[in-house]
This record gives sequence, C-alpha cells and structure tokens, in this order.
Amino acid sequence: MTGTLLTSFLALMVTGIPVAIAMAGAALIYIWVSGSSPPMVVVHRMISGIDSFPLLAVPFFILAGNLMNNAGITNRIYNFALALVGWMKGGLGHVNIIGSVVFAGLSGTAIAVPDMPAKITEPMMLTCPKPPFSQPTRESAKL
Repeated sequence: MTGTLLTSFLALMVTGIPVAIAMAGAALIYIWVSGSSPPMVVVHRMISGIDSFPLLAVPFFILAGNLMNNAGITNRIYNFALALVGWMKGGLGHVNIIGSVVFAGLSGTAIAVPDMPAKITEPMMLTCPKPPFSQPTRESAKL
C-alpha cells in the first residue's frame, strides 16, 4: 500500500500539480484504494484541520509587515534602535534585537516578528566592516 501512496504522489508531481495538492491527492487516492474510510470523511477532516483562527492570522501579519516596510516605519524603528544601541560593540546585533522587540510590541505577537525586519537588517549587517554572524543573531531575536 505504501507503493500506491508513493506512486500516486510522484505521478501527480510529474503532471505539474503543486506539492501540497499532490500530497492531499495522493492521500485521497490511497484512502480510496485501501477502502479504510469513506473519502468524504477524509475531506471533512482535511478541511476542519485548516479551519483555525491562528492560521487565518498569518496572512494578515505578512500584510502588516509589508505595509510597515512600504510606509517606512521599519526604517524609522531601526534608525531609533541604531541611535539607542548602535554605538556598542556588536551594535548591529543589538539593533536587530531591539528592532524585533519593538516589532513585537507593534504587532502584538512575537511569533510574527522574525521575518518582518529581515529585509532591513540583513543588508545593514552585510555592509558592516566585519560582517557578523547575522543568521544566529536574527534567530536569537525571535526568542
């Protein structure tokens, strides 16, 4: 039966169907061939699995981040953080963390913060004379 699942997934991928839809389709084909439960029950459980309020909020956080970037709010926040802690040794790492804290306060959640400031801090960190390890700093700012 695993061969049915793998074969149907690969066949759907070869036809050009997106990965997520190919995975769901392969699962439906496997359930249909095995006959373990009615396909409508599987579809109902798939739909109810993605019907959650936190998943609905993710696109709005991305929209908020794009609006902040386009309006110039992110540049102002990072200029403020640069003035606040930029003079310290390793100042750009501190600026990244302070900027993430301010973003968390503005958006109301710390989970949506990590990817919003990346467009600003990554070029700043790469242009400094001694490029620090920017990825670990960005990852630690999530905490």
